[in-house]
Amino acid sequence: MLSDNHKNMVYTIYANEVAAIIPTSDFNKAYEIGLNLLNKMADSIAIDRYQIGILLNGSIVQYPLHIKDSNDAIKNSAMILDQTINDFGLHEYNDEMERKSRLQGELVSELLHAIKENEFHLVYQPKISLDGSEQLSVEALLRWHHPYKGTISPMVFIPVAEESGLINEITKTVIRNVIEQTLLWKEKGLDVKTSINISHRDFNHKDFLTYIQKSMAECQIDPSFIEFEITERGVLERNDNIIKLFTNLRDMGIKISIDDFGTGYNSLIHLVQVPMDYLKVDRSFIINITKPKYQKRIQRLISLAHDLDIKVIAEGVETKEQLDFLKDMNCDIVQGYYLSKPLEADALEAFYKNRV
Repeated sequence: MLSDNHKNMVYTIYANEVAAIIPTSDFNKAYEIGLNLLNKMADSIAIDRYQIGILLNGSIVQYPLHIKDSNDAIKNSAMILDQTINDFGLHEYNDEMERKSRLQGELVSELLHAIKENEFHLVYQPKISLDGSEQLSVEALLRWHHPYKGTISPMVFIPVAEESGLINEITKTVIRNVIEQTLLWKEKGLDVKTSINISHRDFNHKDFLTYIQKSMAECQIDPSFIEFEITERGVLERNDNIIKLFTNLRDMGIKISIDDFGTGYNSLIHLVQVPMDYLKVDRSFIINITKPKYQKRIQRLISLAHDLDIKVIAEGVETKEQLDFLKDMNCDIVQGYYLSKPLEADALEAFYKNRV
């Protein structure tokens, strides 16, 4: 229970988190106070010659509607902030957040079971070289068919795996399965380079590079058949650590691709120091490629990448019109449903044999 002694108090929860108790039964008034505080903090202040601004994310819960004591207040507030981490503003507790939080809690134990029982499997989406200079290549996409809940989207379970620390084990499983499949294809006379999505959380594990080196050596696979993809955001957040890791991977012969690239010229300038072989233009650009302003940005991006000896991949190609624009822009590689949906390994063999 929150006693009268706790009213009109502001508390420090962590170094960058504070909580306030507002003594009012009027939710709208409390919301107005909280929103006003966030807005005031967002105003920039001058320090020497620099304008400094602070973006805050806030949560609001009602007693006794949402909480029964101070522990509940901290727990539910943290849950809201976790689910709105990139959406700055003041967010109210709702039942959907509680449902999502419970689902995430359940998924942690179910992910552990899935890793142990090898419930994951891979499908492969072809990536087509427009000038024919690239070897056959695919992107490995992870799928999870839960024995009771059915198919669970990676958009649901990957964030849970990252937050719970299980993503590294999942990534290792994917790497191992890709290597095994690559060797099987090679036995059938099909040389396929496969890209694997890796999480920035994988870089927190000191044995990540060692695991890759050991796996390659044990299976005696040519490292050039493997490509790692990491999102643009993941690279920018850990720029210093990534340069060394990517240099080591490329020295081994593994290719590096920057995924979800979508913020254009300025972002690429920040990425110049990062060792890479490919960058993938975000599908939001491809969807809008018929619009002149997007055409100019994509063309500029492709030209700059080529100047830096980086090849460009366009993902999310859905129509012939989009494909034709990308050909005219000298894009190197394309992938998307217009060319092929993700395929099972056997279907992929047929897909490439039919293209020969």
